Amino acid sequence: GNPVITAVTPSSGPAAGGNTITITGQNLGCVTGVFFGTTAAEKFSNAQAILDCGATNEIIVTVPPGTANTTVPVTVTTIESDLTSYGPSNSVNYSYTS
Repeated sequence: GNPVITAVTPSSGPAAGGNTITITGQNLGCVTGVFFGTTAAEKFSNAQAILDCGATNEIIVTVPPGTANTTVPVTVTTIESDLTSYGPSNSVNYSYTS
């Protein structure tokens, strides 16, 4: 099904990026992209699980750099959302601090 984000923890961090966050939700297995606004995160992975693609409820992400004092929507794409009409997930906000 469609990937769904329920939380981004922590929900803010430095504008320089490089910090690690956890995205939780549903249908997050086989992640193909994590986006902070229009900027793609370069490092992300599903938490270890029995499934080949990892856990379907958690993604560990290294936040890309952003603009200080702005808030951007975080979205996720998965193999299933790429190959179907589901499209990307809903968005949850992430704030860049100074």
